[in-house]
Parts: sequence; C-alpha cells; structure tokens
Amino acid sequence: MTCVGWFTPSAQAGAWNQKAGEGLIITTSGWFHADDLFQDDTVRVDFLGYTKSETRIWIESGLTKKLTFVGNTAYQDLDYRDDLSRITYQGLDDIELGMQWQFKRKEGLAAAIRASYIIDSGLDNRFPDVQSNGDTVEFRALLGQSKETLIGDFFHDTQVAIRVDTLGIFDSIHGTTTLGYKPTDRWSVMAQGFADYTENLATDGSRDQVRSQISGQLSLVHQFKPGRYAQLGGKLTLDGRNAVKERALIIGVWTEY
Repeated sequence: MTCVGWFTPSAQAGAWNQKAGEGLIITTSGWFHADDLFQDDTVRVDFLGYTKSETRIWIESGLTKKLTFVGNTAYQDLDYRDDLSRITYQGLDDIELGMQWQFKRKEGLAAAIRASYIIDSGLDNRFPDVQSNGDTVEFRALLGQSKETLIGDFFHDTQVAIRVDTLGIFDSIHGTTTLGYKPTDRWSVMAQGFADYTENLATDGSRDQVRSQISGQLSLVHQFKPGRYAQLGGKLTLDGRNAVKERALIIGVWTEY
C-alpha cells in the first residue's frame, strides 16, 4: 500500500511523512453554501446567505528521512450577507509554510510534530471564517495508525493544533480525526471530524468574540493511474457558535512525485 492512502487533505495532510526526494501535491475545489448561522448563544437562526468557492493546493516534499516541508493555500471567492452587513472577498486564503518532523515510525504507526507560520489572508474574520486573525504560529501534533485485515485496511489519523499570534498570545485550537477504510488497492473511504475554537480580536486588539465550529466530512478516493488519485466528498457543519452552518461539495486530485 502506498503512503498516499493515509493522507487526508481536509485534515491538513497526515502523520506519515514523505520520503526524502519524494512528495505529494493535492489540489481540491470546493463549493460551500449556508443559509443558517449559529449565534453567540449557539441558537441556530436563518440569515440572508453565504456562498464560497475555493481552489486549494497542498504541497508536501520530503527533505530527509524524518523531515518534510508542508505548505497550503487557496484562492477563494466569498459572499456573506445578513441584515446588517455584507462581506465579499476574492483572493488568497491564509498561507501555511511549515516543517514536519517524524519522530516515530514503524509498521502500523506514525507520530510527528509540525511547526508552521500562517500568513493571514486579510479576510475580515467574522462569521464566514473560523480561523485566525493576523499572522500566527501553529504547533501541531499528529498520530496515525493503520491495520491490515482480510477484509481490507483500516487507518486513523488524529491531529491537534494550537495557534498563537506573533506576540505569543493564544489565538485558536484546532482538532481533526480521520477514520478510513481501504477495501482494495484502488479505493478508500474516509470519515472526518473537525473542531475549531477561536478567540477573535476586535479592531482595538481586545478579545471580543468566541467562535467555534464542529463539522464532518465523508470522502471517497479512487486511484485512477499510478500515483494519481481522485477524491469526491461532502462536508457539513454540525454545531457552532458565531459560525455559519456550511454545506459543501469537494472534489480533488492527488499526485505523487
């Protein structure tokens, strides 16, 4: 089984590092929609609407046996409307540049840590985006396990990330869990859960709002050529606070090199 079978693009890649001189490029396109939002008291209400289209690229490049360069960004076209305001944005999402060190790897187990610098996109950080506000530094821990059985291969990937701003003040925490099943060499099914918690900054630098979002995604991945994979998935926000209830369709292509 090739290592790409463990990688999960919506989970910010995975705990299995790339080999030295090898890498992976994942390109995804997503279409997002919402007409409900979770208020500060978590009560869900209707609003005028939210749409977003996104093309995202992940890059992983193995530098040494234990060290891998990681990076990702996206181009977004976003439109958010409620009774009091309208936010439109076209341009790059946050840019992540980081290094991942794999300190443990053996059959069926991989553990790694990652340090990344996140360059803020400049998007007004309100309901549309449960992410950081301003440049941040992220520290991420990753653990992956896999098991081969007579009925196929099973795997999971768990990640926890903490972001701090450039002054070292807590910004946000992000968690991801992926459960996967690979019945054949060419097919994989992945169920993913995402949890994000952010403390927003007001324009004067004070903390003015807590935002959270819990969402799930189900994806099907197919190897259509050696080293080439296609992904089809759907994503849904399950709960939140000061966040939109997103529904999304996601397609992607993974390329090993």
